[in-house]
Amino acid sequence: MENFKGYLMVFADSDIFGWLAIICLVVALLGLFKNARKRKAHKTMMYLCVLIVPVIHIAGTYYLNTSVP
Repeated sequence: MENFKGYLMVFADSDIFGWLAIICLVVALLGLFKNARKRKAHKTMMYLCVLIVPVIHIAGTYYLNTSVP
């Protein structure tokens, strides 16, 4: 469990959030087109984009603040 806490602490402050932001931006921009918006894959990606960033941030911040150096 200790390795998982370390992983989340590093992940919360890594460049992966930048990549997630870019992916979410692309998905959001695709939503401007009616054909893309109607697809189930797009709806799933929008849901994941909205859900994953706050969940990872909350988990990483929690473990970052509760770990003792």
